[in-house]
Amino acid sequence: MAAFRHRSSHSCAFVRTVLRTGSLNHTLLEYDGVFIWVYSLLKISLGMFPPSSYATLTEYVPVLVAVSVFVTLVFVVLLNLLVAQLTGAYQTTFRDMQGYARLNRAYVIVCQLDQVTQKSWSRFLASLKLEEPLEFNEGDIGVPGGIQILEPANASTVTEDSIKRYGGATAPSMPWPED
Repeated sequence: MAAFRHRSSHSCAFVRTVLRTGSLNHTLLEYDGVFIWVYSLLKISLGMFPPSSYATLTEYVPVLVAVSVFVTLVFVVLLNLLVAQLTGAYQTTFRDMQGYARLNRAYVIVCQLDQVTQKSWSRFLASLKLEEPLEFNEGDIGVPGGIQILEPANASTVTEDSIKRYGGATAPSMPWPED
């Protein structure tokens, strides 16, 4: 904590020195006062400062340095804000674009389904074999009504099986084993 106080006292001393000997101690009478400086800096940062008045700022070098640093910081901050705003707008637009693309794709599919005959639709449903149970592993028969997609065993490593398997009959009268 003492090191923090020591550093903060040096910081305060530095700020006091800059304020006493820096750009606030100037001889420019037309820029005397805090509100005039704030108004002038605002006009400079917005590009509304008259070009003829820049000559008076260059007469005193510390004022010119302070104004240049301020303008640089303002433009860096404003540029970062612009980039952040554009990034946010792009992300929102991209999400909307994806949603509209999905809606358009669904609309095309629904329109095409109207043109499919009942015989073709029935043949398509029969080719899916939704009545047959799925096979999880060899000899491990699952539920019907799905489409099996095989993937490599190392595609998603599972260290603990989430399906609890119990041997024995599956009669409703038989109680579940205790864990």
